[in-house]
Amino acid sequence: MKKILLACFLLFLSFNVNAEVCSYTEKANYSKLASNIKVTYEEYEEDVDPDSYTPGDSSGDVIPKALYFKIKILNVTDDLYVKLENSVNKETKYITYKDTDEGTYTLDWIDLDNVATLTYTIYASEKTICSGEKLKTGTLTLPRYNEYHDMLVCEDIKDFYLCEKYVAIPDENGYFRKKIEEYKKTLGKDDNGDTKPDKEKEKKNYKKVAIIGISILVVAGGATIYFVENKRRSEKNVKSKKRNNR
Repeated sequence: MKKILLACFLLFLSFNVNAEVCSYTEKANYSKLASNIKVTYEEYEEDVDPDSYTPGDSSGDVIPKALYFKIKILNVTDDLYVKLENSVNKETKYITYKDTDEGTYTLDWIDLDNVATLTYTIYASEKTICSGEKLKTGTLTLPRYNEYHDMLVCEDIKDFYLCEKYVAIPDENGYFRKKIEEYKKTLGKDDNGDTKPDKEKEKKNYKKVAIIGISILVVAGGATIYFVENKRRSEKNVKSKKRNNR
């Protein structure tokens, strides 16, 4: 019993010592370092082996391209580490300075089927006297790729919200095509005979998609890579086999 009490006392004492060592000033210094960490993303594409690609019903020359986002975590130091979580597959990564290239960590994100929210939390590393202290938390939202944006159905209405390259709502039961066709029926024609958008109606649609988009920020799903055709002839979305995040 005495040994148990002694062990508890020593443990309690060690906590107090650590609290005294990791002072407010020390934590503030590490928090300043954490504030320099930035999380960004850019769109990238790469060629796909033609032998692994089946064009399906599309016609014309096809150039298979895989679209993905390159996520970068910048300014990681030896005094910090980053916990990175995503809302799609719930995967958690722990990133230390040794995992980076001179402070920059790069991750390829290939799931463009879903809106994804990345949550990053920055802690003081075990090499500091404030080891494990939470210093900063932030989020980064990755949009969903819209396969309709480069198809004939969107040829004359590029500014319509459902024809943008990235739209944060799901295309369930042909929702996109139905709404696009409905929108086209509301448009007049300009002097060249081309479709003329109704700007006021479009503004209202933007407000609607913004509201809808907020409700689907957390969606589960698999990884899908999209392919891009060099001629807008196909009306069908072309996808590769699912594969894991790199």
